[in-house]
Amino acid sequence: MTELILRFNNPSELEELLPILTQLKIKYQLKVVRISKKNIGKKAAVITKIQSGAFNIPNLDTVMQDFNESRQDHALIGRN
Repeated sequence: MTELILRFNNPSELEELLPILTQLKIKYQLKVVRISKKNIGKKAAVITKIQSGAFNIPNLDTVMQDFNESRQDHALIGRN
């Protein structure tokens, strides 16, 4: 079995697809998803923060190198 999920912002696109699905005898199920205004506000706040340069790291390569070195496995006492 294969499952395909399609998301439509425009209801007319869905209306065009339904007759095709019926003709091909493909079973479908509709689910309306509501986007909460709370999530939209959070997303806008994060985008604003990114655009303001809050996450800019001047020496990203150095930071990543230091991080990778700190993640290296160290020898455990009593193990070879």
